[in-house]
Amino acid sequence: MSAINLWNWRYEISLYPEMKRQVENEVYKLQPEYKNLYINLINYYYSFISFDIILNALEPSTTKNFNELGFDELSILRKKIKYIPTLIRKNQKRRMEYVCEINPQFSEILNDLFKQGCRQTKNLDYSYPFKIMFGKYFNEILSYTQQLEKLQKNEKQEKIHSSKLMEFINSTIKKATNDLNLHKRFGEYSNLEYKIEITERNGGYAEWWARELSDEDKDKLVIIKNQNTLNKDDLELTLYHEVYPGHGHFYDAARRQRKHPFFDHGALCLIEGWATYCEWNTVNSDYASYLRSNAGAYFKLLDRGKDIDELLYELFKKQLKHNTEKQALYAITYFSEYPGFNESYFMGAYWLDYKINIGDFSNPVDFLEFLSVKPWGDFFALW
Repeated sequence: MSAINLWNWRYEISLYPEMKRQVENEVYKLQPEYKNLYINLINYYYSFISFDIILNALEPSTTKNFNELGFDELSILRKKIKYIPTLIRKNQKRRMEYVCEINPQFSEILNDLFKQGCRQTKNLDYSYPFKIMFGKYFNEILSYTQQLEKLQKNEKQEKIHSSKLMEFINSTIKKATNDLNLHKRFGEYSNLEYKIEITERNGGYAEWWARELSDEDKDKLVIIKNQNTLNKDDLELTLYHEVYPGHGHFYDAARRQRKHPFFDHGALCLIEGWATYCEWNTVNSDYASYLRSNAGAYFKLLDRGKDIDELLYELFKKQLKHNTEKQALYAITYFSEYPGFNESYFMGAYWLDYKINIGDFSNPVDFLEFLSVKPWGDFFALW
């Protein structure tokens, strides 16, 4: 089986020429219609580089050999640097100064790229990759989300005491994996082996690391302990997203269905879309329904007719309703610097929701069976 064992390749191929060649080598093995779709995706993501990706590459904890970073072609990077929106410039400049303090040799290059990014044109089309991946479904999904009744969030969530965190994690996973009704809807649960790690961090909820993406012999569930994950509703839905019937089950199904010819670990709409659908639909709760009904609001950046600075400011104000300013800026940075990353979760989930709603699939497990002999990637337009 051919595979792209890089989860973030779309946002890094402009920086690492060898990574681009590695991805292309796998894509060229696909049948023509699948290959052509992904070549268009590669060309889109190769056409720009975000300043945040460059800073991440130069962070002291991740710094690679200077010559690996593509800086020998600075003139090309200057042309490809993505517009840095006004809202995040202060934070990006602060991060840049930190990197330059640790590694002074990057100072001139980074200052040059930062200035270029601030005056770059705003003409990057955020919707284009989704039109490639979803084809006719793109407009159908946007229309579908607009028809959903927008529900209000209940701000009062029951808290989990930190001393009871692991107990809640284990009991929630056990309850879901033993639920025969969920087996019928999402597929039978096998005895998945994985490690659990708890780490403290301000942002995020949890991560699932498939063993193909690490040096581990087992998959790993990382719970990010903070005020969000100590909310009962948030953590419960997060566990459905990450373990069963979400990521853990999805990867297990892919491994057991060995007939498929290709697997892209960077297929965000497919992988995160499945997990987000599971998050919304495993249990019938007011909170899950609220998340499902409101996620379409984040598709605003896909509207080419509006100014990116204005759209980001709207999203920033929306984030401030439920987050600190620091958390809101972090979220906005992701929307800006990783075009389509957050939206991929929702586009993939809404696609499956839509296909079940119109009767193409009776249950989500039917989609997994449909995929059994297909390439596993963001090929929704061909399905």
